Amino acid sequence: MTTLISIDPGKASGVAQFEDRVLKRVFLLDNLPVSFFADTLVIEIPQVYPVRSWKGDPNDLIEVARIAGYWEGLISACTRVLDVVHVRPHEWKGNRPKDVDNAYTLSKLTDAERAVIDKAQIPKSKLHNAIDAVGIGLWY
Repeated sequence: MTTLISIDPGKASGVAQFEDRVLKRVFLLDNLPVSFFADTLVIEIPQVYPVRSWKGDPNDLIEVARIAGYWEGLISACTRVLDVVHVRPHEWKGNRPKDVDNAYTLSKLTDAERAVIDKAQIPKSKLHNAIDAVGIGLWY
């Protein structure tokens, strides 16, 4: 069995766990299990876009980079991960806006996998982070 953990870092970092390419669990990193095993950890890293594409404060990328590094370090220290892959947003989702990409990601899941997300008890305001983590895992 191969295990993949994918992370969308941020103030409410989303995590998806796949076993043999099937979504088994989604959660926010504030609910991180004490330890787990993963063959591969895929973590999104910030991407700077051209000035004309900026939404919000570009300095927020510094905070996201810090959070990504923090979680990668913590997970590496507390778990057994065989391989770490970094991916930029444009690589895994292209130019799709978040709402369009979340719908696209959900469309790629089986009914059983969508049920995993429904049962995760993630607040609706933060669910997009978990769905992004699922999208990152599907990309991999």
